[in-house]
Amino acid sequence: MKKINKKTSFAFRKNIYLLGRDEDGINYWLEEPTFDCGWYWGLGYIETYTNNRSPQNSKDIQSHEHFISKFLDKGYDTYRNFFKESTLDEKEIWRLLELMSTSYTLEKAARLFEKGSAWVAKNDCYDVIKDQDLYEEIVKVKLPAVNSAICNLLGGNTTPDYFTKMVKIED
Repeated sequence: MKKINKKTSFAFRKNIYLLGRDEDGINYWLEEPTFDCGWYWGLGYIETYTNNRSPQNSKDIQSHEHFISKFLDKGYDTYRNFFKESTLDEKEIWRLLELMSTSYTLEKAARLFEKGSAWVAKNDCYDVIKDQDLYEEIVKVKLPAVNSAICNLLGGNTTPDYFTKMVKIED
């Protein structure tokens, strides 16, 4: 896999980070995480744009996928095999896969602690599982740290505090 320069851009009011190019020369960008709907982190969105080289000038999003289903659920080598050109070297790819896996695990845990259940049925252990303090620790401290590490690995310049300030929990 050929190594290319890291690149950040802006599209549709969001910071984006170049992951790499596929065999057809299409650029794939990771959208910066955002705290959405007052209770969860929207993260792991991979997009391509109608203007492949200059997403900030795009008229629309060409494709929208999730990092977890595109790469993590299919095995870790899927990432390495998908890109013909990558902004990351071998060691950085493994770091990204670890951080992305961690972010999804934390997001799932946050939802569990916030709701007190997995939302399948009534949870008999609701009173033990529901933990607002742990939920807030995850969404205000742990995920912002991971989000920042991901963005910085891809060429960004953020701090965990940048992401923590996005968190506005609605009742």
